[in-house]
Amino acid sequence: MSDKFANNKFSVMAGGHEIVCDILFKFQSQETGKHYMAFTDHSKDREGNPSVFYATYDPDAEDISLAPIESEQEWMMVRDIMNGLQEDAMNEMRKKLMEAHQAQQEAAEAEKTEE
Repeated sequence: MSDKFANNKFSVMAGGHEIVCDILFKFQSQETGKHYMAFTDHSKDREGNPSVFYATYDPDAEDISLAPIESEQEWMMVRDIMNGLQEDAMNEMRKKLMEAHQAQQEAAEAEKTEE
């Protein structure tokens, strides 16, 4: 991969200002052959949540070349992948919380036996 996406960041010019964006995830679809990315510019939506944008990109282009997602089928695919990533992240967080709770219980039991 070229260094245009170094550290999962890239910059674009908008309204005469440089905007640094963070890449949240990238993938290539075997169905369409296109590369997709989700990214944020750290702006907020109406509810105060971070804005997330989705686009296709050409990893071989010399410059950053983002293009809109063109079809409802592509949007559904991206949505399904994003939902899967969110589910995986939630499952990982639950697992870590359960492990921490178990470790805390074991430490409490060890304290009781020492008394």
